[in-house]
Amino acid sequence: SSSALLQHFADPLAAMEADGDKAKKAHKKRQGGLKAKKKQEAKQGKVERHNPKAHTFSGGAKSVAKRVRYSLEKASKKEHAPRVDKNPDVPPPFVVVVQGPPGVGKTTLIHSLVKHYARQKLLNMRGPVTLVSGRARRVTIVECSQDMKTMLDLAKIADLVLLLVDASFGFELETFEFINVLQVHGFPRIIGVLTHLDGFRDNKQLRKVKKTMKHRFWSECFDGAKMFYFSGLQYGRYHRLEVQNLARFIAVQKCPILSWRQSHPYVLGLRWEDHTDPSLPETAPRRLDVYGYVYGGRLREGMQAHLAGVGDFHIAQLKRLTDPCPTPDAVEAERDKAKIDAGQGDGKAQRKNKNALRSLAERHRVIYAPGSDIGSITVDSEAMYINVSEHEVGFTKKDGEAGGEGSELPEAVRMVRALQSGEASLDRVAASRPSLRLTRGSTVRLAEGGTGANGEGDAEPRRRRPAPAMGSDSIGADAGSDGEEEEGDESAEEDADGDADDDGDITGAEEGADDGEDSDAAHRRGVMERARGRFENKPRLEQAIYGRPSTASSSTKRRPSGKAKAADRDGAAVLGKEASGGPTDHNTVPLFDDDDEDDEELAGGEDADGRRDNGGLLGNLGDLDGLDTARMPKLPGGDLPWDDERKEALKTRKFITGGWSSAEEDEDGEPRAAAANAAGAEGEEGEGGDDEGQSGVGGEGGGSSSSAAPAKASAAASMDPVEAFSDSMPIATFVRVRLEDVPAACVAEMDRGRLLVLGGLLPGEASMGLVQVRVKRHRWHPKLLKSNDALLLSVGWRRYQTVPTFSLEDRGEKRMRFLKYTLEHAHCTMTMYGPMVPPNAGVMAFRSWKKVDHFRIAATGGVLESAPNFNIVKKLKLVGEPYKIFRNTAFVKNMFNSDLEVAKYAHSKIQTVSGIRGEIKKADGTKGCFRATFEDRILMSDLVVCKCWVNVEPKQFYHPVVDVAQWRPARLIGELRAANGVPVPNEKDSQYGKQFVRPERKFNPLKIPKTLEASLPFKSKPKNDSKKKKNALRQKAAVVPTENERAVNSLLNRLYTVRKEKHRIRQASSTKKKATKEKREKFIQDKREAVSKEAKKKRYVKQGQQEGQRRKAMRLD
Repeated sequence: SSSALLQHFADPLAAMEADGDKAKKAHKKRQGGLKAKKKQEAKQGKVERHNPKAHTFSGGAKSVAKRVRYSLEKASKKEHAPRVDKNPDVPPPFVVVVQGPPGVGKTTLIHSLVKHYARQKLLNMRGPVTLVSGRARRVTIVECSQDMKTMLDLAKIADLVLLLVDASFGFELETFEFINVLQVHGFPRIIGVLTHLDGFRDNKQLRKVKKTMKHRFWSECFDGAKMFYFSGLQYGRYHRLEVQNLARFIAVQKCPILSWRQSHPYVLGLRWEDHTDPSLPETAPRRLDVYGYVYGGRLREGMQAHLAGVGDFHIAQLKRLTDPCPTPDAVEAERDKAKIDAGQGDGKAQRKNKNALRSLAERHRVIYAPGSDIGSITVDSEAMYINVSEHEVGFTKKDGEAGGEGSELPEAVRMVRALQSGEASLDRVAASRPSLRLTRGSTVRLAEGGTGANGEGDAEPRRRRPAPAMGSDSIGADAGSDGEEEEGDESAEEDADGDADDDGDITGAEEGADDGEDSDAAHRRGVMERARGRFENKPRLEQAIYGRPSTASSSTKRRPSGKAKAADRDGAAVLGKEASGGPTDHNTVPLFDDDDEDDEELAGGEDADGRRDNGGLLGNLGDLDGLDTARMPKLPGGDLPWDDERKEALKTRKFITGGWSSAEEDEDGEPRAAAANAAGAEGEEGEGGDDEGQSGVGGEGGGSSSSAAPAKASAAASMDPVEAFSDSMPIATFVRVRLEDVPAACVAEMDRGRLLVLGGLLPGEASMGLVQVRVKRHRWHPKLLKSNDALLLSVGWRRYQTVPTFSLEDRGEKRMRFLKYTLEHAHCTMTMYGPMVPPNAGVMAFRSWKKVDHFRIAATGGVLESAPNFNIVKKLKLVGEPYKIFRNTAFVKNMFNSDLEVAKYAHSKIQTVSGIRGEIKKADGTKGCFRATFEDRILMSDLVVCKCWVNVEPKQFYHPVVDVAQWRPARLIGELRAANGVPVPNEKDSQYGKQFVRPERKFNPLKIPKTLEASLPFKSKPKNDSKKKKNALRQKAAVVPTENERAVNSLLNRLYTVRKEKHRIRQASSTKKKATKEKREKFIQDKREAVSKEAKKKRYVKQGQQEGQRRKAMRLD
């Protein structure tokens, strides 16, 4: 065998050929089983039925009941209105809230998710983090702190909650509190995450802990709630596969459809900026800009919104910005469009596979975390820093490096170092061109280098280029008239200053001087053609809605005369800076495309202050001394024709759902788009551009408010009316919301990591009134809640403190009865004063925000209704005593204090304790006594009671919660008593459970005269013989028994004791025998009843069959 083995390894080919000659084992066919049976039946020709159970017994009564239940459930589902998801195809980012006690691993989990999605390292997290998680899905991850205010705000906007639990410690109180908050405010999707599982070394104990935690989590949420288990850390993060499983589960979670969020638009502030004028004092109201995505519904400009922890504000300005975290579909669409514009595509080619974006490319992994440090970027309160590692620094020369430029350096590094070491180019240009300016129209010039203050280096004055002629156009005529009227002033100013103007500056004096040159005429014609093409008038909004007005009136409105413009300029010179127009809005379009074509610039004259008048054609350019505005190649909507369908869509959008917004109408009801644009532009004055590069910023305008109005109107008319008057933003739009008059103390307390929730308010939610809530004290809260004791509430978007009044519905909804305390384990009604809230809104009550050793949530419930007033009554019992009785009439005292009170209660119903009813008639004297009549004669010992109901007015106390350190809540009654040393009052009427106890009544003995007793029959004679009185001598005499009598008495006592013991034993034995007998008889009786029951069933079945046969024979069925 060993030789054969050696030969096998020595010559493997030969061994394989030898093995191939052997016969292989034949396949053994199956002789039994379902497969063999089917094959055998197929050979015999048996055809298998498609559904063997189709023609069998249907199941009888159970099957019928099942079908009935199914049909009823189907019908009941049709009765409920289906919930409609209002989110578009590309929804806003999915809000994921990570919550857990301190040290459980929240930040580590967020770092792991960011690394999984964005492939970047999150150094320090402050505020929300938005990133791309799928082809059409984005995720906003927010970390929830242990502050109850933050927990409340996040529970109202969360789409998914990751509840982290430390497995080595167990569930903590904050976790249960947050679950209860979620249940009241909508209960979104929830996932549990167990961490610190690496501390368990025994697998059996680990499995037991997992099972226990899972079932405890299910009991709090719902059976089947998903739970993930994180075993340990790897490179400072959780294991990649565990994070990947969690991320995949997050990716398939659907957004919950909650009624409150579907009816209220809201914005989760990803970033905020304070754009208040720096010249104002620090205590002045601030102008706050909040950046974020729109959720829930359309957000409208001018609507009222609540900023959590700050207060209610009107949205002063709403602006759409570029999405900082676009979806991969949007990125690819932009790339395809760019290729088509570049001529690399014909526009017909489409993506071959719709599912081509199954995985995210590097260009798709976008992350937007404005307040966090990501990768090498660090954000401070004042600046942003880019940290480059020492081995990556190549452009800057290192310390100790040789000064020569070695050939081994890359070309880019050599060029940058040459620029760093070279002479400043701007200084050389300034020396060669003394009149050089940084921007067109700027009044600040560069330093003139080698020229001194005396102007020795000045060359001959540069000749200004002529202004373009306007021809026969009315605009050109206006500009010419302006130049002629201000020619003298301009020349005088030039002689006095002696400064050379910019190459592109044009004045009215030079326009008149060089009007006859042929080249200038050609230049003017070209400029006018381009101006006409760009400022071609589109149909105005009122024309699109109400039809085209008369030609004379429209031309008069659009083109004011030159004299009117001159008068406006004179007014502007008088008013100065206060009358200057604001900067332009983001829809401003410059006249020219190229920045270098300075010679094609148009201008009016200059006013007394040296500012340029930008009226007429250049009225929409704003201040040329300010920063450059956003430039557009064409006006929005300019390519679309104004057909009937577009006009009808405009009517439907602006008039069917409420008409013009308050920001677009003045007191006369006319649209004032120019005033709205000017007001919005004033807010952007002196403000840097947005991070997204969308907010245009300009300086002060050249003309007065009256002269700027026609220019603003022409600019508004030139743009698309739908875009010009847009006052709402749809869901999933990244917007900038501007709030005015925000308290400075609130803004000072804000930091970049603070969460801002801006919730929209419906029109009725701004008014104050009484709100009725159905509440129940939380079973874990240790104390009952007391009426007229302050409570902190979370209702809707708001958090405030109020004084509630508890009541209970009594006697078939006839009245609401006042309660001093909440019920122990039942619901009651709470009436409070505050903002109106729609029904079914969740309400949470707290006694204090502070961390305590017990459950902080005091009560939970939902809003029933809101109204200006509710009728709550309190029971009052007035007790009196009769002091005179005349048959059915009695005089009662001690119930009232004066005759006025008696007159007020005249004809009221009264009743004695024994049940005799009566009525108050009239006062008797002035001390509160009165006369009353009863249905029967009462006794002097009876108490007279008057049952009343007194109205209880709820306390109108509203104290909104402001998230600043100086805010203090109203103290509770117990805290006030403890601080002032006041004991708890103990009033007799306020003692619960102690009823009025009447003393036992003693009746006099019945005395029957002797003569009457003698004549009575024996059965009627009194039988209670009175005890014989002992005489005095017998009372004093002492009875001393003899020795024999004592022995007899002792013997009798012993015999009596023995007799009692025998009787007790006999009684116990009898009871035991009786119980045994009853048990045996019960067993026999149960057997008999079971047999009898079966017999009855058989008899009834037989009778039913006989009855069915009889009816069938009689053809009744």
